[in-house]
Amino acid sequence: MTAPGTLLGTLRTLAVLKRIPAGLLLDGEDLGEVLLPARELADDAADVEALEVFLYEDGDGRPRATLGRPKAMPGEVARLRVVDTSRVGAFLDWGL
Repeated sequence: MTAPGTLLGTLRTLAVLKRIPAGLLLDGEDLGEVLLPARELADDAADVEALEVFLYEDGDGRPRATLGRPKAMPGEVARLRVVDTSRVGAFLDWGL
């Protein structure tokens, strides 16, 4: 059994469990059901059985899936553009 946190930050091919108004629910293995938001889906996505997705944690700490790819995977080094700064730090364009 893989620790749930180790799935985050990876590319995985996950089975589609069902379509809901918010998008597709994917079988996130130890993460449980993971949402792939509807805004990322083409109209013909209803017939798809599995998708390769990047798994990450959203701002509320929930696991999410995206069809996008980051400019660098965890553990890699990349030069990223700073898109904003604030009191809490700098925000980088990491591709998602």
